[in-house]
This record gives sequence, structure tokens and C-alpha cells, in this order.
Amino acid sequence: MMRRVYAAISLTFFIIILSSAFLIRSSYRGFSAQIVLTSSMQPAIPAGSVVITRSLPTNQYVVGDVISYSLKDGNGTEITHRITQLSYGSDGTEVFTTKGDANSNGDLGKVEPDQVKGRVIEVIPLLGYIFSLEHTPGGFLLVCGITFLFLVLVEFYHVMTYIQNALSTLRSHFKKV
Repeated sequence: MMRRVYAAISLTFFIIILSSAFLIRSSYRGFSAQIVLTSSMQPAIPAGSVVITRSLPTNQYVVGDVISYSLKDGNGTEITHRITQLSYGSDGTEVFTTKGDANSNGDLGKVEPDQVKGRVIEVIPLLGYIFSLEHTPGGFLLVCGITFLFLVLVEFYHVMTYIQNALSTLRSHFKKV
């Protein structure tokens, strides 16, 4: 029974580590995940957190929502900040003014609907550090090495338990003789 539990834990851990590259920066059915690298949203969202967002129609965002959006800088930079004001652009579309909770000033420029990735629905503290680490060559090797070491230790435990049970059986057999 314990062997199955260890195997399930090991497999789950291994799958999470290997699939994390696909989870971050991808989208599935309107849900996506981003890593928060700065402390601009503390204490609500600590640096190193992963935020899960859900895409909504533009008219469903309200003042106070925390959103993730892409800057129009061509680098794919994503920001996660709180909506502080709703207004309308020159073409009549709704635009957002945003600000990080820890920042004293609002963000420069308005956020247009096509920039918005979605509303933050979940915050997972510290997980972003692991995902960020995994995207470096040394970090990837470290994460894989830790996973491998965990699997080896679990198997070592099982082998030692098997040997201990076999020796116990032999001792009981020789006591009868």
C-alpha cells in the first residue's frame, strides 16, 4: 500500500515538474497562468507567485479587479495590477487605468481590452520561483536531479524494507530448525 502511495506521489511530482513549461504562458479554455516577478502587488500577491487568470468579456471587468495584461512593447512583457479606473477611449471602447497595490503612482498609459489576459482568480505564492528556476539550464538540471533523487530514495526504502522482511523470514526459519 505504501509503495503505491510513494509511486503516486513521485509520478505526480514528476508530471508537475515536466509539464510546468507548458502551463506557464499558455492558455486553456480562457484560463492562463503567469509568474509575478516583482513586489508591486504586495501584500495581495507576493513576488514569485503564480497567478491563474480567467479571460472575461470586457464589460465584466470592474474597478478593484486584479488583471494580467500584456504591454505593447513587443517583448511580451506581462503585468498583473489592479484596475483603478474605467474610461472610454477615443473610439468608444472601454479602457482601464491600473496600478500596483505597492506602487504610489498608477501605471502610465491606458490598458486596452485586447491587451488583457484575464482577471486573477487564484494566487499560488512562491511557485513562480520554482517555474522560473526550471527555465534556466542549471535550474532544470537541479529540478530533474531532485526528482530523480526522490525516486531513488523511495526505491532504496522499498529495497531495504524487502531485505529486512527477507532476513526476518530467514531468522524465523532457522529458529525452527
